Amino acid sequence: MNERERSPWPTPTSLRRNDARFIARQPWNRTDLLRALSVAFGSSGIPLRDLVDRLLRAVTAPQRELIAIQRVLEGSPFGVERYRAFERRPNAVDRFDLPRISSAPALHDWLGLPTEWASWFTDFRELERKRQPPKTKHYPRWWTARRWSIPRLIEAPKSQLRRMQRKLLHELLERVPFHPAAHGGVRGRSAVTHASLHTGRRVVAQFDLADFFPSITFKRVSGFFVALGYPKPVAREVAALTTTTTPAELLDLQQLHSGGDRVVFHQLVMRLRERHLPQGAPTSPALANHLTFMLDQRLSEAAKSMGLTYSRYVDDLAFSGDVPVSLERLERIVESNVISEGFTLRHRKSRLHTSSTRQRVTGLVVNVKPQPGRREFDRFRALLHQQAKTPTLPLAELEGKAEWFSTGRPARRAKLRRLLDAINSAAASAAAGAAASTAAESRAGADRAR
Repeated sequence: MNERERSPWPTPTSLRRNDARFIARQPWNRTDLLRALSVAFGSSGIPLRDLVDRLLRAVTAPQRELIAIQRVLEGSPFGVERYRAFERRPNAVDRFDLPRISSAPALHDWLGLPTEWASWFTDFRELERKRQPPKTKHYPRWWTARRWSIPRLIEAPKSQLRRMQRKLLHELLERVPFHPAAHGGVRGRSAVTHASLHTGRRVVAQFDLADFFPSITFKRVSGFFVALGYPKPVAREVAALTTTTTPAELLDLQQLHSGGDRVVFHQLVMRLRERHLPQGAPTSPALANHLTFMLDQRLSEAAKSMGLTYSRYVDDLAFSGDVPVSLERLERIVESNVISEGFTLRHRKSRLHTSSTRQRVTGLVVNVKPQPGRREFDRFRALLHQQAKTPTLPLAELEGKAEWFSTGRPARRAKLRRLLDAINSAAASAAAGAAASTAAESRAGADRAR
């Protein structure tokens, strides 16, 4: 079964409109149209020449005849293959053995959610965004600073909501197949598997999706569950449990102190004011992967037509190959597909590196094999030496970073393990000394009291 056949939901009408707009922007002649469609949609057996002939016969003023273009897409063999294939398939609930949930009360029972609490957790009245005590909020939120960029907002659900989201993740979302090009938030795949696809290539290009999680709205999430075969009330309840709105006061406060580009931050704020996928929820990576299935499909086909390999790790898009390619041309192709799928490309992060320079994919150098850079490793090792003298950081955090820097280098793992053992010993000694000092003070206090 090929990648196209594995798409688990139908493409909505809004996507057909986006494709119609993309086609309408092209020069209206056979050569340019055929070239644009071949690059944007690939050439996997789709009769693009027939589609172009139909478009030229049916449409004379493309910018004013978007509906006519859309009808051609729906009625051509291209449209049948791309948009109507799902109608011939079994219901996704049966096909992927998903939980059978026929109503909102049945959903509450399945999640272990008391009915009287349902309206509080779904928050259709958007009380989360209004001013209220922090204890009543479902998501603790904080901003994390980033070098050369605007801060990132983390929205991590509290324990009860997190438990329900994990049940949705493990028993529903993970049963629906992800696109082979998606590597972030997929069991058995990682940043290493993503980077390994681009190792030892002549050229490596990278692109970044702007405001990835905030760009995915309540309507898109709800539509995904409807497409899987769930009733609309159930889809809305699940979408409400996996999306949130950001309180205005948090956005206003951050706007006063935000670094980086003000325009870029303003765009992020506008997205955060609407219901969106929270970055920090267990379900967000899986939902984002499902809702970018068609983007991955289109970019995979475009890359294949150019002799390149494509993969995606969350919001990082990577292309590589042994054929010469220009960054400007590839960026135009990627952007046309990204816009058609409802996302935005962050141009200042677009990069293309040849094999004569250091090629990096998700923080790993991939010229020879995926591994962290030497400069970053030296800085981390210096940090460990400092922590061995005066421990201040949690050991679990340091162990996680050590595992990352040991990727593909067993010798590094042994060196870092020795340093971590030294830090652990220093922390134990410091704790023992503090305990002894506290005991001595207690005894001295008792003696004075006598």
